[in-house]
Amino acid sequence: MRKLADIEVGTGATAKTVTSWAIEGLSLEPGLVLLDAQGRFFGWAGTMAFLPEAYAGDHLKLQKAQIEAMAAQEPGIARRFRQLPATAVAFAHVKMFDAEGTRFLDDQTVVVEAGKIVAAGPAASTPVPAGARVIEELTHINFVLMEALPGNVVSVSNTVAPFEGPGRYGKDVDLDKEPMASFIRELGAKKVVVDPTLVVYEGLYTNRRGTVPPAFAPFEASLPPATQRALRNNAAAPPSGVTLADYEASFRKMLELTRRLHEAGVPLVAGTDGSGAELVRELELYVQAGLTPAQALRTATLHPAQLVGADKATGSIAVGKQADLVLIAGDASRDVGAMRHTRWVMQGGALMNADELRQLAGFNGRPK
Repeated sequence: MRKLADIEVGTGATAKTVTSWAIEGLSLEPGLVLLDAQGRFFGWAGTMAFLPEAYAGDHLKLQKAQIEAMAAQEPGIARRFRQLPATAVAFAHVKMFDAEGTRFLDDQTVVVEAGKIVAAGPAASTPVPAGARVIEELTHINFVLMEALPGNVVSVSNTVAPFEGPGRYGKDVDLDKEPMASFIRELGAKKVVVDPTLVVYEGLYTNRRGTVPPAFAPFEASLPPATQRALRNNAAAPPSGVTLADYEASFRKMLELTRRLHEAGVPLVAGTDGSGAELVRELELYVQAGLTPAQALRTATLHPAQLVGADKATGSIAVGKQADLVLIAGDASRDVGAMRHTRWVMQGGALMNADELRQLAGFNGRPK
């Protein structure tokens, strides 16, 4: 448990001090609880609250105080895990992903100094500065599909219809006929960026109660117990008149649509609507749809940087760009799932140990 803040609640005869605590390790986010001066349970206050009736009016005050206390502690937590190297750092003899060339380059060395990439090239011809620290190699698509769905689905996009509708009708959409054929061409011609979030629909359409969604399966053994239970009970039953087989067929159509979008020149960016844990599964689904591992990685590196106008500073490994790097144990050119096996993370030149970051996020070990 980590103390957050002492908070005054109540007035007059009911006035007292309660303490907010963050409980870590039960889930992937700290659980917040309020205890009284004797260490007894007082309540909790988040978007919803469970408080003694006499203190119901303190809900928003308690929520605000806890948010501010969490925010005040974040810089200190960041300093604990972000190492600012005193010397240059060289990632030597690594397989490097060249996002601009959409390719992997063998036996490369990347040198970082003062937060910037100062050299990147073949290991044989890229010198490592004297005294440098050397790290060796460890080696929402539903809205696109809705273009061809019935009006009663399209007209209510702020309900569950955009999720149930594609599952019900998506399997029957012919991507070679109108309106989809011209719609895909138009998206490609206008370079409209699409964030498929396939991982959301894989979990919604193919997962079964009692099993962890595919995105979290590699992490299952390292997840906190409460998170495991929640994920195993997170499957949604199809609506009336729709079978699980219908849902699975509609998800396969989403994979095919993703391939068609890519082939039409539509820029794809990888998103998950969730946490970072699902991102690699999103890339695996792009490969399953027909992209190469390099093309899939581009959707999570250079394409997002271009989308927000940051590609001059980040998004690829090039001299002069910010040192935003990850070192993995594995070969992502053959298996993009190897991206889960991160060993080091560098952000703006600050070096972080991936195992320590996992522990901070609530994981108790490495993924499979």
